[in-house]
Amino acid sequence: MTHRADASTALDNRGYTGPLIRGQNPALLFETAVRDRITDSLYWKEQCFGLNAATLLDRAVDLSYIGGTYGVGMKPTPFLCLAFKLLTLVPDREIVLEYLNSAGDEWKYVRALAAFYVRLTFDPSDVYKTLEPFLEDARKLKRRRKEGYVLVHMDEFVDELLTKERSCATSLWKLPPRQLLEDLEQLEPRESPLQDDHHLGFYHQDDHLDDESAELILKLLLEEVESFKGNCKGKQKAGDADDGEYAATLLEDDLHQLEASLRDRRMTRSIANAVQTDGGLIEQSAQEEQAACTDHDLAHHLSGSSNAKSSVLPQPEELDDVLLSQLAGRYVSEETGHALASSLGQLRVPAGEITRAEGSSGPSSSHRGKNRRDNPNNNGGVCGACQEPKPFFDLIQAPCQHEYCLDCLRDLFNASLTDEGLFPPRCCRTPIPLKSVAIYMPKQLKDTFAEKEIEFSTLNRTYCSQATCSAFINPANISKDIATCQKCSTQTCSICKAAAHIGSDCPEDPNQQALLDLAREAGWQHCNECRSLVEISTGCNHMTYMPLRGRILLRMRCALEALPMPPVG
Repeated sequence: MTHRADASTALDNRGYTGPLIRGQNPALLFETAVRDRITDSLYWKEQCFGLNAATLLDRAVDLSYIGGTYGVGMKPTPFLCLAFKLLTLVPDREIVLEYLNSAGDEWKYVRALAAFYVRLTFDPSDVYKTLEPFLEDARKLKRRRKEGYVLVHMDEFVDELLTKERSCATSLWKLPPRQLLEDLEQLEPRESPLQDDHHLGFYHQDDHLDDESAELILKLLLEEVESFKGNCKGKQKAGDADDGEYAATLLEDDLHQLEASLRDRRMTRSIANAVQTDGGLIEQSAQEEQAACTDHDLAHHLSGSSNAKSSVLPQPEELDDVLLSQLAGRYVSEETGHALASSLGQLRVPAGEITRAEGSSGPSSSHRGKNRRDNPNNNGGVCGACQEPKPFFDLIQAPCQHEYCLDCLRDLFNASLTDEGLFPPRCCRTPIPLKSVAIYMPKQLKDTFAEKEIEFSTLNRTYCSQATCSAFINPANISKDIATCQKCSTQTCSICKAAAHIGSDCPEDPNQQALLDLAREAGWQHCNECRSLVEISTGCNHMTYMPLRGRILLRMRCALEALPMPPVG
């Protein structure tokens, strides 16, 4: 029997040893029927044979439209054939990004091809990070469908890749919703080009929507939800859940959360206004009260009273005025932050140049004085790391007086968690304490930082011996040289770093080695039952151990307990 040499059969059955994507041969990401049409097509046989990542670019530049299959015979487009060729080549990430970032109209189909490949092969968070910037690309693309050609825009095609589960006759693996990745802190929240990131809340500050109007809108929405839920009752079988009613319940929960957010916003504004209006009077009253308490204690001391309890009021930790104004600008409104900073005399002014020490890991040079001069309103500055102008409430000052924007500061702390050489985060060789910037950091980063601080400060570290875990084990979880992993519960020997030696001693324990050396010199042996060291107390050096009718023939002292000598004969 003869077998036809079929290209599609070779792709399915050959022993693939290259890099895997989602645990399989990347070529198998295309459906079998689509692969068969591609490998049987004339374009594949004539134009795709022998291509590599470099020469494929020449074919991609010649593309004049995108699409999957067309016509009655469902023929594959050159775009689909080249996408399949990319899957068989698995080019380096840098090459794909170079394709993607190609500028000019002659490269737009190369960008579309790279975007399609990114959607098929990259991890979820990388897909969003890589493709979302191209939602701003409004260039026109020609697209071939079954019925003919249509015009689309690049941003429409990218949006299709991010939101649909099928594109260009290809089933795309299900992409997790962006909100889910944001909740897992794998993605930063998107920033609208029409709205500054410091305006938090469910409405924009410039919309001039007062609190009363917002409350009225929420009230009307809640009434509509209640009416909808009332109409849903009794329209399904007993015990069956109605999807519409469930959706209305979720919407109702969201509206109640917005109500709470509105109340919190009103409270923070009230506090900020109170600080501006009555802050001086409150501080003066507190100083007078403190002075009275001090005079009272002094009077008791002069009168010789030794049993008088001190009446000095405990002083809370002093709050930084700059921090207060920054928080007001970030979480209340920029105007409130500026007003608070002005009332406290904390609007920053140009400072002199600060020479940066050589070899530091912060900004490349001092920018503080220059930053202030470059900013026309003098209420903000320029981040010393990214060199972007930032509002005053988005600049955090390091101990060396250099300033970082919030994003760069978080990047610095995140980098220190993966590179021990960068830990602790520092600028001008001066560490930046987490405590001084903790209010700006997300909880997960702070928790991870605390764990890494323990890990990097431990000299003799122990990591989980389970290869698939390898987590650092806190010294607090080590008892009697056995370290217990808090993630997978695997027990590891803290001496040799291998799996714990349950029921025996570590062969690399120096104290145990010294004891064994002494045992060899003294002629001690191990008990066959408990493995403790034993010595002969009486009799000769000839000892026999054997099972005899369920009893042991033995004469020795074991673990400070004498075992009875069985009768002989």
